[in-house]
Amino acid sequence: MKFIHNDPRMKNSERIFEITENSLSYIVKMSTQNTPEHQQHLKSLLKKIK
Repeated sequence: MKFIHNDPRMKNSERIFEITENSLSYIVKMSTQNTPEHQQHLKSLLKKIK
């Protein structure tokens, strides 16, 4: 398994978390040698179930 922090192609990353009353969302952005501008890589929304 290859972890991103060991990948020499990755230049920078950013994680954005948002917590609300019933959910947690996050976005992962990164830049690489081929894409120097931050681009969205992953987005997730987790909702609380009662």
